Amino acid sequence: MRRKSGFTMIEIMIALAIIGILAMAAGTNWQMWTNKSNASFYFRDVFMQASLGKTMAMASRRQHSLRIVFAAGTVTIMQGNASSGSNTWSNVRDSVIPPRGSICRIDSVIKTLNGVDQAAVTTGTEDIVFNPSGDGFPFDQIRIRMTGPNGARSQVRIYGWTAKARLENVWS
Repeated sequence: MRRKSGFTMIEIMIALAIIGILAMAAGTNWQMWTNKSNASFYFRDVFMQASLGKTMAMASRRQHSLRIVFAAGTVTIMQGNASSGSNTWSNVRDSVIPPRGSICRIDSVIKTLNGVDQAAVTTGTEDIVFNPSGDGFPFDQIRIRMTGPNGARSQVRIYGWTAKARLENVWS
């Protein structure tokens, strides 16, 4: 008998099943990586806004505010109309918004005064004001706590004396 070359239908079906399983696993890993990456970018953008607030106040000699809107998860730098006691505020930069379709959110803002944590703010709008002279920032520190996909947690810590910001990956 002559031997025929080629693949049988069963061999092709097994190969396609293996390729399908591998593609499904790769797609799931890709989605998890994308979610984690988007959360990381969001956390860094919030950190950058916090860092820029004080710098912009010093450079322009006007009050600046970091406005946090909990429901939308947005963080915006606002510029005041005076060096202290501003009554008119305008956006300086585009707001940082959570990635579309992600579960990133800002959980709370906790201010520490004289070593004692004040009540955590978790709803509404919270403004953190930076004066150009450094006065008017009476807190020891302010922590902006955020959660991302799979329970990833980060916080931006703003120190009172210098108003410098630091991004930390985990909080409890």
